[in-house]
Formats: sequence, structure tokens, C-alpha cells
Amino acid sequence: MILTTGCCWDLRELGAIQNCMECASAYREPNVNIAKKGELRCAPPTGYIYDPDGNLVFDPDESVVAAIRLVFQQFQLLGTAFKVMRYFAQNQIPFPRRIWRPGDIGTLHWGSVNHSRITAILHNPTYTGTYVYGRRRSLPIIESGQIARVKTQQLPQEEWKVIIHASHPAYISWEEYLENSKQLKRNHASSLDDGQLGTPREGRRFLWTKQDSLLVGLVSGVVRSVLYKAVLLCSEIL
Repeated sequence: MILTTGCCWDLRELGAIQNCMECASAYREPNVNIAKKGELRCAPPTGYIYDPDGNLVFDPDESVVAAIRLVFQQFQLLGTAFKVMRYFAQNQIPFPRRIWRPGDIGTLHWGSVNHSRITAILHNPTYTGTYVYGRRRSLPIIESGQIARVKTQQLPQEEWKVIIHASHPAYISWEEYLENSKQLKRNHASSLDDGQLGTPREGRRFLWTKQDSLLVGLVSGVVRSVLYKAVLLCSEIL
């Protein structure tokens, strides 16, 4: 099965692969109805692939599956995403990533894992075997009459448009996912109380310099339009 990064498709029309903005235009209105059937897809998270029939299944590489399971196991033991990241780093355990982009479809890469990836995995309900649509909302920020950036808003669970349990094989239970989410919120609140702006309590503080701000300003001007196009659609699906 072919899949391009950030592109959704209706499983009834797998032959018509389109780019993100075309796909967004075509499915912006009817995609909720397609999602209610569990037929609207985006790039699978690490640990899963789509089989020839379009079903989401465990990655055939057992080492990939083991790495994902280890994330959840260590979070149960250690209690924070930062400590899980540190566990992988201290034990020199490589982490997998399958690439889903044109010219590099399904290629498996191994490397170090950062805090944001660990957190994203823990926050992703897909790992419970649940099909979810509408976890996020993209809000374009207008400045001087132009789209300056896109803000992604995380929606509370009661506002998710589609939730289908037992849709595919699970790494953890739904109950464990909910407990993990509560723990992550407690960690975040604790970090804020400690004055670290949401970084883990045991993590290091990072210094932000004027030079850093200037660099980010230059880079953001180049990639802003690309980010807007890529985020607008898949932030609704994932």
C-alpha cells in the first residue's frame, strides 16, 4: 500500500493518491462520515503499518514492536516521559521510525529518541487499538492580512468526533492510556509549579538567546507556508 506523508485517503479509492491540499479540499466536509466508518487514514504511527487490505496491523519487524512496548513498560516503571527518554539514551537503545514520504515509502530508520517522540507515543490513543478522528483543531493565525502561522489546538476527549474501540491490534489497554494521560498531566502541572514551563522536573533548563530568536525567525519565514499546508489536514485526523 502506498501512502504519502500528511495525506489522507478513502479506503474505497486507494488508487487516487492526491497531495495534501487537494485531499483536504476534497474531504473537508464528507471526511467525518468516512471517519465514522474507520475508513479515513493518515500515516500510521511507528509500530503499525497497513496491510494489503488496508487494515492497521503491528509492524512485521519484531524489534520495532519491542521498542514501542518498551516505551509503555518503562513509563509504568519510571513515571515520566523524560525518564523514559533517558532510559533509552543511557542504555544506548536505538528507536525506530518508518518514513512515509514519496521516494522513501515505509523505509525503516533507527536512531536516538527525544522527549517529544516519547510524549507523542504516550498521548496517541491509536496504540490502544482505537480509531480516533478529530483530536486536534488547526487554527490559522492571521497577521497583517496573511496567515502568519498555524496553531494546533488539542481538543478534550469529549469533543473528539470519532472514537472506535477495538479497531486494530493494541499495545496497551484504553484504561492504561487514560491513566498514562492523567500521569502526564500531573507531570506537566508539577513542572509548571517548579517554574520550568512544562518541562519535566528532572530535566535541565534550556537557555534561549537573542541569536536563537533571530535564527528561528529566519527559518520560520521559509517553512511557514509548508507547515500550514501539512498541518491543516492531518492535525484533524491524528
